[in-house]
Amino acid sequence: MRHAKQALLNDAHDELAALYACWAARDLTSLKAGLRDYHRRRVVMAPKIVSHLRQKLAALH
Repeated sequence: MRHAKQALLNDAHDELAALYACWAARDLTSLKAGLRDYHRRRVVMAPKIVSHLRQKLAALH
């Protein structure tokens, strides 16, 4: 799952770095907003991730 998700994300490192920066700065308001946005994007991406995994599985058979 993690590898499939990485194939579909262009800015995952930057996204996590921004969340870490909020955590390190103890900016809980921004951290909560960032985590909420992060989760929403992943929920939206779920069908794409599943499709990607199905394609990879089909290629094995």
